[in-house]
Amino acid sequence: MQKIYINMPSVTFAMKSEKILSANHIYGLVVKTPSQFSGCGCGYSIVINSNQLEAAKSILDKNNIKINDIRSSDEVYL
Repeated sequence: MQKIYINMPSVTFAMKSEKILSANHIYGLVVKTPSQFSGCGCGYSIVINSNQLEAAKSILDKNNIKINDIRSSDEVYL
């Protein structure tokens, strides 16, 4: 399944987002942002499954969590 990287403005927002999403039954994991995306924020992202993106964006918006950028795992070159 495709993974989505939601790049956050700070590690604090990333950790808070992980807790909020989990409370709403969306599994998200705080990870170091891949180097291709490193100019997009604090260097930390939340990774979620692509089928949960719209729900996650809505939940984060309702909780006033700013999102810097959203990228798909297709763009990650390891």
